Amino acid sequence: PQTERPTTIMTKKKAILTATALLFLSACESGMVFDRYGHVSERGWSKQDAVELSVPPLREGGVYEVKIGVRSTDDYPYRNISIIVQRQTFPSKAVHSDTVECKLTDDKGMRIGSGFINYQNSYDVALDHYKAGDSIHIVLKQNMRNEQVEGITDVGVSLRKVE
Repeated sequence: PQTERPTTIMTKKKAILTATALLFLSACESGMVFDRYGHVSERGWSKQDAVELSVPPLREGGVYEVKIGVRSTDDYPYRNISIIVQRQTFPSKAVHSDTVECKLTDDKGMRIGSGFINYQNSYDVALDHYKAGDSIHIVLKQNMRNEQVEGITDVGVSLRKVE
């Protein structure tokens, strides 16, 4: 039996590694600099419970698209959820706050978003201007009439450079 030459084996390994790297890079969303979720208590999301996330210092200044993500289950009893998104930039200490109405069902009450048992949805918050070196502390709070809501499992934030 004839064995493959070492250079042929190395060429195949390089081709596989290159293809894997290209596949991985093409799966990443262009300009995405931050995408994290925080877990909400299994007992429910209380008005006093905040999900806090910290964006490390940005490499580049410019305009960034801020989005929030909501993961929910069929246990969530309402069609939407109102979420306060507060962003404090450092070192300037500037604070921006938005309230986002997140629609979780269609007009017939059917869950929307990706998933079967757990649903994931994404919502636009703002286009924010940041400088190179800025870091951002983000606080997410539910803003519903009820003190506590069940069926929300995680909430998160993504930041994507658009300009």
